[in-house]
Parts: sequence; structure tokens; C-alpha cells
Amino acid sequence: MNARLVFGYGIEEQVFEKKYNLLGEEQRRLERVANRISVILKLKYEVGINYAQGNFYAFDHYLFREEEFPAIIIYLLVTCLDTLAGPAYLEFDLWLNKQSDEKFKEKYCNKEEIIRLYKKYKEEFGISKNLRELFLNLPKATKNWLVKNIRIWKSGTPMPIEEQEITLLMRQLYKYFYEIRRNSFTHSSKTRQVFLAKGSRYTYTGKKIKIPPGGERFMIDDEEWNLAYKIGLDESIILRVIILSAVLQKLKIKVTQNLLRMNLRKYSRLDALYSFINEIIFNNEILDLLSKCDEPEKKEFKSNLLYDRIPMLSNNAAKRMIDLLNKKSPGEASYRNVTCEYIKGILCMNNRIITFNRNNYPAKPAEINTAPHWEMIKNFISELLSTSSAKFVKDWQESTQVRNLFLVI
Repeated sequence: MNARLVFGYGIEEQVFEKKYNLLGEEQRRLERVANRISVILKLKYEVGINYAQGNFYAFDHYLFREEEFPAIIIYLLVTCLDTLAGPAYLEFDLWLNKQSDEKFKEKYCNKEEIIRLYKKYKEEFGISKNLRELFLNLPKATKNWLVKNIRIWKSGTPMPIEEQEITLLMRQLYKYFYEIRRNSFTHSSKTRQVFLAKGSRYTYTGKKIKIPPGGERFMIDDEEWNLAYKIGLDESIILRVIILSAVLQKLKIKVTQNLLRMNLRKYSRLDALYSFINEIIFNNEILDLLSKCDEPEKKEFKSNLLYDRIPMLSNNAAKRMIDLLNKKSPGEASYRNVTCEYIKGILCMNNRIITFNRNNYPAKPAEINTAPHWEMIKNFISELLSTSSAKFVKDWQESTQVRNLFLVI
């Protein structure tokens, strides 16, 4: 049962299964939503990792990574809300066949009455109405979380400091996701660039409301509005909180602040793990490039080394991983310790790189004979890659420790 794996975190297994078994036909809808969430996570983390590297300057690569791919993630999440909103969807012709024949002949024999009948159908099965009702009827704990973490306000006015009126915020949030993120993408193939946090790091206190990178301005009812949310969040996390809450409502499981907090921590740990894997891949690609820097096809990279600096390795995601691994937990403490060792290996290599870059200025563009400078760089790279730290960092991608991290997150 994929639904329990996706939506049952923090809920006793027996409680979840009992509530789930009472749903009847609704089970299929929840299972479809759970399957789609699983696909979204694979897209975000596995496909996302593969496209995180590569030629940053290639336009098609940039377009996919920075615009189309994040927009697809948000769109797919909004379609989960479509599924959860209102009764199970029924096509108009099927709904029409369920109407009384006699009643139909008496009342719906002209165009105006047919239009009225269609409006009646839309009231029952229309996505916009049902989706709006979903937002307005979210659990109290979810509404409180959204009010604390999101601001929507008209352009040209200051961003509200205080929490906004709940109903107003819910209506505008519904309009944003339905009209901007769903309809524009579906009906007009319009892609709006969307910010996805490189690693969600959400906490309940101490974070400021901030406009996303690039800003989020949108038009609703011929008026321009702004959207902002707390640092560490993004639209995908906000939608996952809303989807989780809507699912638990259907299961008649109470949504509490503590349950939301537990799931947000789970999202943070999962983001941290995949960010860490991404970072390991990135560092190994740098080491691989350094080892092949004198090959003819690495001419561009060689030029960067000559006229710029030797690039440093990254350990930001590893530090986040340490923050989220519990040193008091026997199952997590050992993984925390080996991750600390990975950071030490990165720091050791970076210290060598910093010293070399500080003591050896890049070649000047007008310099005719760069051979001595290049020989010096090659010698340094050879020494760097022969260190125990380089071997330790290089071997980490295929290590048992990395594979086993999935077991504790």
C-alpha cells in the first residue's frame, strides 16, 4: 500500500490501515495520488540530480533545469489536488445519462436549458469550485501553518508583517495554484520560472518571510499580486503540506501541528540526503576533470585552470546532513561520524587548493608562453590527487556508507 508509505509518516500503522480500509472506492484515488507523489520524488531527486551537472551554459540544458523541470514538478503536484478535490470525476455524458429521462424532456429541450444543466454539472464536478472548497476547508492546523509561512499581497503595497486573514489567504493561494500554476501550464503551455529550494531546511522559528529569487508576481482578476514565503520553503513543499492535509482529512485522521512538523522534518532529511548525493557526484566530477585536464577534449577546462583558479570542492550539503542526523541515536551516530570524516577530507583538499591559488596568480590573457605556468598547475594537481584525502573523497560515491544512508532517512 503506497498510500501509507507516502502519507502515513508519524501515524500508527494500524490506525492508518483501519481508516484507509473504511474508504471503499476512495482508496483508488488516494493510491493514485500516492503513486504520483512517488513519481514526483523520483523526478525531483533522481532526474534532478542527473541534470544538476553538465554544461551550465548550454541553453537547452539551462531551459530544462531552471524553467521547464521545476514547473513540471509544481504542475504535477497541483494535479494531485485536482484528484483529491470533490467527488470522483464523472464525464458530462455519463452524468447526463444518470438524469431522469422524463425530467430531461420536460425541462431541457432548448439551448438555454442545456447551458443551465451544464452549469449544474459544473457545480457538482467542476474542478475550480471543488479545488477552491478544498483550500477553504483545509484543517485548522494546516491553515495556521500556511498563515504563519506565506504572504500574498497586492503589488505597490508593503508586504504584510502580521499574519493575514485566513479566508483571504486561502482564496488567493487557491487562485495562484489553480489559475497560474495549473491553467496557464495546461491550456497555454506557458512555463513560469519557479524557485525550488536546493535543500529545504524548514524550522518553525527564527525564519523570515522572503520573496523567492526572481520574485513571484502574478495577475489575478486584472490585478498584480506578490507571493512570498519563509526561507527554507518552496512551492513544492507548500503543496505537499496541502496534499498531505487533504489526504488525512479524507481518512478522518486529525492533522496537528506536531504531525506537520514531523513530516516537514522528513522532507528536510530527504532533501538533505539527495543534496548530499548531488554534492558527492559534483565533487567527483571535479576530481575527474582535474585528472583529465591535459586531454584535448578538456581544452575549455584547461583554459579555466590557466586563466582563473583551481576550483574548490563543496561540503555545504554534507554539513546540512550532519545537522539532521541525530548524534544521540545509535542508528544515525555512526553515519554522522563518517560524514564528518568526508567533510574533513574535503577541507584538507580545499586548504591545499586555497594555498596554491593564493601563492600562484592565474596566467594573464596577453601572456604568450603559458607552458611553465601550466606545468606548475599539472604538478600541483598530480600531488593533490595522490593524497589520501583525494582517494577517500573519490571512493565515497560507491561506498557502503552512502548506500546505507537511505536506511536511516
